[in-house]
Amino acid sequence: MNQYKNSQLIFPKITASSLKESYQQTCRHFKQIHAIQRLYNKEPDLWKIEEQFHLNIIERLGWLNSPSYFLNQTDEILHFTEEILKADFKYVVLLGMGGSSLSSEVAKEAFTPKEKYLKLFVLDSTSPEAILNIEAQIELEKTLFIVASKSGGTMETMQLYKYFFNKVQSFKAEKTGENFIAITDAESHLEQIAKEKSFRKVFINPVNIGGRFSVLSFFGLVPMAFMGIDIAGLLKSAQAMVEACKNNLECSENPGFLLGALLAVCENEKRNKITFLLSDTLKSFGYWVEQLIAESLGKEGKGLIPVIDEPYNEGIPYGNDRLFVHIQLEEDMKDEGFIQYLKNKNLPLVELEISSTNDLGALFYLWEVAIAVAAISMKIDPFDQPNVEESKILTKKLLADKNEINQFSSNQITIENDFADLYFGSTFTDLHSIKHQSIDDIFRFIKTEIKSHEYIALLPYFFLTPERKTILQAFRSFFQKDNLIATTLLEGPRYLHSTGQLHKGGIDNGYFIIFTKENGNASLSIPEEDFDFNTLILAQAIGDFNAL
Repeated sequence: MNQYKNSQLIFPKITASSLKESYQQTCRHFKQIHAIQRLYNKEPDLWKIEEQFHLNIIERLGWLNSPSYFLNQTDEILHFTEEILKADFKYVVLLGMGGSSLSSEVAKEAFTPKEKYLKLFVLDSTSPEAILNIEAQIELEKTLFIVASKSGGTMETMQLYKYFFNKVQSFKAEKTGENFIAITDAESHLEQIAKEKSFRKVFINPVNIGGRFSVLSFFGLVPMAFMGIDIAGLLKSAQAMVEACKNNLECSENPGFLLGALLAVCENEKRNKITFLLSDTLKSFGYWVEQLIAESLGKEGKGLIPVIDEPYNEGIPYGNDRLFVHIQLEEDMKDEGFIQYLKNKNLPLVELEISSTNDLGALFYLWEVAIAVAAISMKIDPFDQPNVEESKILTKKLLADKNEINQFSSNQITIENDFADLYFGSTFTDLHSIKHQSIDDIFRFIKTEIKSHEYIALLPYFFLTPERKTILQAFRSFFQKDNLIATTLLEGPRYLHSTGQLHKGGIDNGYFIIFTKENGNASLSIPEEDFDFNTLILAQAIGDFNAL
């Protein structure tokens, strides 16, 4: 008997009659190939038969044992947290990108900081506005900065580090390092810098845990501990999910394998828009799971498109390209009306409910297993990111020759009006010969080009204030008005480290609108560099445009 399924912990409830036989068949296949045992034996040929892939896969499977391993590291984290509290710090700012920052974004939004602990800020943007917004909310002398980078050389993270180190150095001189810690891999460039600059602490993460699978490691746990979150409780919740996924050899009784089988079937049958409906406390979980899905599965012309925070619409039928995932914290208000609407329309739906925020540990681990399992059927390596470097290389090229930034418009089809200048890729050559009077006209034309199985991504490269998000959400509603095309809204440059892999290496069914904004004469210099943050974020936007 599966005691886990009947407990208060998480088991996916699936309403998908049209897909039932397919995912049950996938489950039977997993049993035939002993997939559960082989996953926990860390056998790389589960994903790729070719030996040249095996070493990379083996070196990225440490996350399977993260809950038990880091339960033994909690004392070190908690003792250091006490040291920080005694040093009278009030704020902690995490400087990181992608897997190094998104779990902290979840923690910041889902948990309320305990009294006497630190207020957490996450900075994963090169927007000058985003940087100054956080700087205005903290006292530098009472702020601990976490520089988080697995590789130790993430460009955005290191530029942010230089900026704030220089700021603190202006009044702390040789004691500046007291306000900085690092989380990185052993022998990385960041570890070297941390030693040279006398950082207060360096947490060395196991090298066999990849960035997007690192939530239950130092990368996720250290910032949480500074907020006063019960990290041991979170890990124990995750360990319960380990036992459920490792010891239930029947896929239908195994939460991770059952969810992974369903995702694999959806990818195979082109039901590839995984649309998340998240209760209020768990809204930020979408940022983390979005990266996990997109970067792990979006490659080799395949992929699942995570759709987060999309406006609901009951008036127009959804297409056959959707799987809905409803994740609910028990105490949050339930949106029963829309969930019942989906059931009445017989649309595939997964329901997951957690009883407390500590159960996020189990939820994190469940999705990690499910994504690794889906990749088995897709025959891809979920632990690499072969296309992520493309935009980075183009950005570095633009920064090395900034004239290329200024010459960008000369090589593009261009429309100018009082509101904006627009540049188009080759798909929209028809726009060159059509006179458009307004942005609405242009968007209406784009809307007619998009097919029902495709999706549109809005990609703003600026600080996404609530007011700006409202405007962009209205754009999403505009594109859905007559046909419920899936839409995504992703803040640049953070998404380059998450869905950027999907955009460039995944299924070719996306349309992309990149937004930038004028910054006037304002600038924010970067120590030791000959470019400022305005130039950097513009170079990232143009580099991404060229890559796409």
